[in-house]
Amino acid sequence: MTDNYIKIWIPGESMWATRISENSAKVCNIPIMTNEFTLGDLVEIDSENQVVGVLERGAYNMVCHYEASDADQVSERYKQLREYYQGFDIKVEGGVKGICMLSVPVDCDPKQLAQISKGCPVSVELHEPEPME
Repeated sequence: MTDNYIKIWIPGESMWATRISENSAKVCNIPIMTNEFTLGDLVEIDSENQVVGVLERGAYNMVCHYEASDADQVSERYKQLREYYQGFDIKVEGGVKGICMLSVPVDCDPKQLAQISKGCPVSVELHEPEPME
């Protein structure tokens, strides 16, 4: 990563961000354990780079489940998901076999996302992330 990138964190998870100022950063990947902020959001950070607030929200997170029986199928379906959702400005990041994260623009409400997902070439189930305790 370059000098502009920093690790920011919330309890139990860290992620990459671009420092904007001493106390703000733009999130560079999709958190798994929160729906409070996501990829592209501007967050407030403290002196230890812990996220303490959201300054500007541009998207929300969804967990995407899909069927995959082996590594080749995971790779193939993940590629299909990324290509399909990219057409709707929805970002996809991998997770574990059969699960990925979506960063959905705020102007695409959950009903619209459900309609979009019906046309996906991969059968998916979506739900909001649940914080790990």
